[in-house]
Amino acid sequence: MTFLDLFAGIGGFRRGLERSGHACVGHVEIDKYANKSYMAMYGLEYCPYGTGGPDANSCRMCRQEVREGCDGTGCREGCKGEWYAKDIKQLTAGEVPKAEIWTFGFPCTDISISGRMAGLHGERSGLFFAVTGLLKGTSPEDKPRYLIVENVKNLVSNEGGGDFTTVLFELWEAGYDCEWCVVNSKDHGVPQHRERVYLVGYPGGRGGRKIFPLSGANPAPVKRLLDGKQGKRVYDTTGTSITLTANGGGFAGRTGLYAVPVDGGEGIAGEQGRERTSVASDTGAKDGTFPAGDVREQTGAFTDSGASEQSGTLTARDVEAQNLNPEQMADRVKMPPCVSFIDLSREPKLTGLSRSVMAKQYAGIANHKGETSGIFICKGHPECVRAVITPDRMEKRQNGRRFKEPGEPSFTLTCQDRHGILLCCMEEGLAIREAKKDGYTKAVHGDGISLSFPNSTTSRGRVGKQCAQTLMTGGNMGVLLCCRIRRLTPRECWRLQAFDDFLFDRAEAAGISDAQLYKQAGNAVTVNVVYEIGLKLAESGVADEV
Repeated sequence: MTFLDLFAGIGGFRRGLERSGHACVGHVEIDKYANKSYMAMYGLEYCPYGTGGPDANSCRMCRQEVREGCDGTGCREGCKGEWYAKDIKQLTAGEVPKAEIWTFGFPCTDISISGRMAGLHGERSGLFFAVTGLLKGTSPEDKPRYLIVENVKNLVSNEGGGDFTTVLFELWEAGYDCEWCVVNSKDHGVPQHRERVYLVGYPGGRGGRKIFPLSGANPAPVKRLLDGKQGKRVYDTTGTSITLTANGGGFAGRTGLYAVPVDGGEGIAGEQGRERTSVASDTGAKDGTFPAGDVREQTGAFTDSGASEQSGTLTARDVEAQNLNPEQMADRVKMPPCVSFIDLSREPKLTGLSRSVMAKQYAGIANHKGETSGIFICKGHPECVRAVITPDRMEKRQNGRRFKEPGEPSFTLTCQDRHGILLCCMEEGLAIREAKKDGYTKAVHGDGISLSFPNSTTSRGRVGKQCAQTLMTGGNMGVLLCCRIRRLTPRECWRLQAFDDFLFDRAEAAGISDAQLYKQAGNAVTVNVVYEIGLKLAESGVADEV
């Protein structure tokens, strides 16, 4: 189906609906920076032959495939480019092109609890009535078959529910019945806690297939890597968990064993350079890279199937196919710097190679050296150890740095100062101030942290467990890497809204500043949520035609 993208921003609705098989006929966006990003991302340029132009309120834009070979002849008969308008308040119903779907995430400034709280009739959020005015002025045969509306969760409860009642009543007067649902982005493939209310409208009396609730469930099956008795089976974390039991036999009878990624020794610098937020659920990436710490990239992983030569992974299939000798095997099996083999004896010794594999499965500490092997994961590996001076005097006035970077030599020893080391990988986490009974929440590696008002005694919800909190337009979202908090990059914020890297690269190459890129990410809708709605609308449209 065709759709019209109102209050387009950077095209979250567009990207999601195009991925689900729909086609855009035009967009409306008044912010010049957002529109510049939009044009760069989707390959649009102003049509030199069409009516209007960059200075007019509405004009035509063309994609590259339309521009190629166009000499203006076709434009006089009917331009094949996309329609564009700046200010929705200046439009009349007759100017708007016909489309089967209208999408609009109208401004939330006056509705959001972090905004002006002027309500639906505020200057910005009141633009909702401009859309309903266009709908009411459109002839029945030209009205869209569906509406998709998005706004903050507070729309449902603002003014005691009065604003939401007004929204439903206005859409009903325009000829549409609605279903709605509050959707959290973290349930749809992105590590961001972002609750938004979505409405889908149908022409009154006609109805359609039910859209909500969206699936949001994990469709992955249980993936068993190693078989055996209960409590000794090993499962893949990319699948679903096995059923928890109150009682069970074996070492892991209640929860099962899971093969999880380990830190590959890149440390903080490596994660910052990669510009990708590592979270607990990360096992791969859609953009062709793996997150920092993924064993498939770092070597030393053992799997039950073949792997590429470049990964450094040794499998049983490799040995059988290549007939590797011991020296070659030793060269192929390289554990990451923070992981070593350890013999499970009374006086354990770390080794670079595993002890001999025995026919008898043995669990526990052996009485004889070298009888069985385990894996030792060092929580204070060198890449995350930093020298610190006078650790016992937190209020000491210090000329120069008190902490060295990982890998730098220690401070000069003196007869007076105390010296220490900071072990970044601390399981107990880092205390972040929040308005709670104990005054803080413990954050661990990979948790998202809101950097807004760090000294506030009334703020809550600053820590997102292995996900970011809701993105705002100011770009004040950080991530905890070991014991250091780093601000998320604009690219990471766009990823949290499920935009592909190539789209971000196009916007950045167009000369958009970081401040605007942060703002655009915070104003966008999550692509994955719109994608799922688009799929269901496509099914509903086919059913209607049948």
